[in-house]
Amino acid sequence: MSSTNKRNKVKFNICNVHYAPLSQDNDGKYTWATPVALPGAVSLSLDPQGEPESFYADGIEYYVINNNQGYDGDLEVAMIPESFRRDILMETADANSVLLENASSETGKFALLFEFDGDVRKIRHVLYNCSASRPSISAKTNEESREVQTETLTVKARPLSTGYVKAKTGDSTKASAAIPRIYRLKFHRDIYKDLAALEKSVGDNSEGSSGLDMFSLEMFENIAYIMAKHADPAAVPDSPEDWLDSFNTFSIYQVLPQLIELWGLNVQTDVQSKKNFARLTGK
Repeated sequence: MSSTNKRNKVKFNICNVHYAPLSQDNDGKYTWATPVALPGAVSLSLDPQGEPESFYADGIEYYVINNNQGYDGDLEVAMIPESFRRDILMETADANSVLLENASSETGKFALLFEFDGDVRKIRHVLYNCSASRPSISAKTNEESREVQTETLTVKARPLSTGYVKAKTGDSTKASAAIPRIYRLKFHRDIYKDLAALEKSVGDNSEGSSGLDMFSLEMFENIAYIMAKHADPAAVPDSPEDWLDSFNTFSIYQVLPQLIELWGLNVQTDVQSKKNFARLTGK
């Protein structure tokens, strides 16, 4: 049996930790910046927040109310990098590159991305909406042997306004790096160029007065279809037309920005992961 058909039985080791600064505009739209490496991960421990609440009626537990408030916990690293202190903890550097902590500064939000090694494949996670508190300041003297003194971030992961808290790859999740090849083979086009062209076309028009041509709309449908087919081959029909027939109408102006953000985050993380692997292995 090939490794692509096998499932993880165990997990071990945390690695490839990244953070992506999060911002939200006045319209409530979320934007994540390019993920930045947070090297030296030692451990991560997150506990779920929010307990289910029971509603009783007719003498029984009539309904259980879900109360998912995200996760709280600690991320232990060898040393918190200056980039994280500047981007998220909002420390500023003076003319001598000394980092300054200001009591009036508010810490930033970010997505936390990380991997666990499995016996077959890596398990990738993303927590969409996180905040971190200032780390403790502690140190101790060396004795007969030197001991590494780590730093710990207290992390709170909360739901987005959409309700989403996190995502993780599953046993059948395939690497997004295959999507450009599948798109090229099926439609004989470059998905990167098409996404860029679509983003420009949508940006030049508005939902109320759409000026998109039929070619742009068809290109959008093809990209959405390939992503859906790649994610769940068994459930998605073999042609874009059959797949689109299963939907009511939906707005390209609402869906395309989410596809671009999702695709950009996936590709950036995948590329950075490969670069880190090559650097560590010398390949």
